[in-house]
Amino acid sequence: MDQHPDLWTGRRAAYLRGILVTYQVLPERDELAARIERHLTRTVKRHPEHALLLSPYVRWSLLPRARRADPRPAGRRHRIRWAYTRINTYTRLKFPL
Repeated sequence: MDQHPDLWTGRRAAYLRGILVTYQVLPERDELAARIERHLTRTVKRHPEHALLLSPYVRWSLLPRARRADPRPAGRRHRIRWAYTRINTYTRLKFPL
């Protein structure tokens, strides 16, 4: 599942991954970081001209900020939406490299 994240998306994949983690078939991982990284990968595929700046920005700025916030489920959804918005805004504005 982790080697081919493009094939495993959505609620069914999350449910299956949860079962496999529960039975220790797969290791636990930071789901927040995994979702943001998947969104980054999809965005870079659509806008390869931004990969040079967008990838380090997400890894060194957005991910640490998202991990620092409170652990409540509602807060987690907010952090994911916040990171998606930052990534999408960057690509929409199309800053010159």
